[in-house]
Amino acid sequence: MIERLNGKAGFNPEAFLNSHRVAKRIASFEKEETVYSQGERCSTVLFIKSGRVKLSTISENGKEGVIAILTDDDFWGKRV
Repeated sequence: MIERLNGKAGFNPEAFLNSHRVAKRIASFEKEETVYSQGERCSTVLFIKSGRVKLSTISENGKEGVIAILTDDDFWGKRV
């Protein structure tokens, strides 16, 4: 699910991520590098500190469909 939380009153992404309750790992990715592939198990929620992430899917006939473009301060992923 994609949800933009940074615009909601009372929510501070930096304070949330710096709290002792959040386990975190910082990673950097190059342009065009795959962060996650369709069909892989996803067990994390990711936060974009800076940059852009394109969420897309590939149809059965090989065409790419862009679902969303995420930018600074966006959360994405799924916790299972």
